[in-house]
Order: sequence, then C-alpha cells, then structure tokens
Amino acid sequence: MKKVFFASAIAAILLSGSVPARADTQSYLSLSGGVYDVLDKKRSVDFRAEYRSAKSIVLDNLHPYAGLSISSHGSAWVGGGMFYDYRLSPKWLLTPSFGMGVYAHGNGDTDLDYPIQFRTQLEISYEFANKNRLGLGLSHISNASMGDTNPGAEVISLYWHMPFDTIF
Repeated sequence: MKKVFFASAIAAILLSGSVPARADTQSYLSLSGGVYDVLDKKRSVDFRAEYRSAKSIVLDNLHPYAGLSISSHGSAWVGGGMFYDYRLSPKWLLTPSFGMGVYAHGNGDTDLDYPIQFRTQLEISYEFANKNRLGLGLSHISNASMGDTNPGAEVISLYWHMPFDTIF
C-alpha cells in the first residue's frame, strides 16, 4: 500500500504539469535530521547530507542528487537519483524525488534485506529571500522485492538547504 501511495503521488505531480519550471535554479548542499523507521518500534535518528545539482537532465527542472544517510543505529545508505522542484507559490516548493543506493544494515534498525535500496520522497519547503530553504520530507526506503523480504522503512526529515555557491 505504501508503494502505491508514493508512486501515485509522484505520478500525479509529474503528470500535472501545472507548475512552471524554475528559471533561477541553483545547486544546494542539503542537511537534514529526522526519525528513521518512524512507523516502527525500532526508531532511530537519521542524518543526511545531499548535493542537489542545478543541472537539468532529460526534462527541464529534473535534476540529479547524490547523498549519504546514516542512522544513529549505524545503518547507512549512499546513493543518488533525480528530483523535481515544483514551485507552488513564490516561496513554497514541492519536491518529489526518486533514488537508488547501496545500503548497510546497522545494529538496531530494521534489516532491509538487500544491499540495493530505492528511496522515494516527497518534500515541501519554504524558500527564504536569501534562497536558503527549510523543508519537511517523508521518504520510503525499499528493496523493491529484490530480497527475500521487503520490510521497507519510512523516514521523516527536517531539511535545511543552502545554495552551494554561498558556502564555497
């Protein structure tokens, strides 16, 4: 059911086409903290760092990202994928993303039963005048039934996005 929800939400957003692409896209360094496996009793703290590129690939406003996620129980996900910024208003954005990466199981987190994991995410963020953003993301991590079991995990994250050129 979770897969259907995320796939339907992302498909509906991508097919709507009602929000124009951004002309002022820039690269971001994104940091977040959140709750890993938020719907389970084996919760832990999730830390993420991502590079979100300004370069469009295939479609206008479809961008690549690369990231690292580590939980306080020692699990880690390293990977990348694509994201799309939809401007809901001058200050609010909705960002669906899809990625794939390599996963290592930690000590207390749910064992996701396969070294390859896919991550889908929906994020809503507010953009400040200086182009920094504060966002709330909900993601699902799954092995897409490539393993013997497919327990999956949900993560809720609070993001801070900083324009890359203002940092370096």
